[in-house]
Amino acid sequence: MAIYELLLANSAHVIDFLQQLEPLHIAQLVVAVAGALSLSYAFYGVYLSPYSRIPGRLLYRLSSIPSRLVMLLGKLPEVSEDDYYKFGDVFMMSPDVVILSNPADCRTVLSTHRFIKSDMYKAFALIDETMFTTHSADLTHVRRRQVGPAFTHGYLNEMEPIILE
Repeated sequence: MAIYELLLANSAHVIDFLQQLEPLHIAQLVVAVAGALSLSYAFYGVYLSPYSRIPGRLLYRLSSIPSRLVMLLGKLPEVSEDDYYKFGDVFMMSPDVVILSNPADCRTVLSTHRFIKSDMYKAFALIDETMFTTHSADLTHVRRRQVGPAFTHGYLNEMEPIILE
């Protein structure tokens, strides 16, 4: 009887099967399952992921640990600049992080609600949601209408002499 048939049949059969195994066989089974999961995750990240066509370092596709280590060491600007020269305007920084270096692309992402902010911004919402921390398109739209006129070229030109004083 195959292992998957035992798993489907009944949990009591699974328990009996595992009790009959020696500890060495259980360890081998655990290592084999962990290896299969790791390989399938790596295969997905490199070939099947929606981000698979975006250039980037192989390690960054497989795990977020290298990019977190780079951030903790304070080397993110240098590594990002190296990746920019190596891969171009758009590149991967971890399995779920894409870096944009082109100002036009950044404007497109920041000016529309189709691109949802990552959960990283929730850490900055100390008391309440703001225009910068919210995931709500409606609140962002209201806040932009409230704050936007203060950043028009005409208003900034009027304020420049006062700011320079």
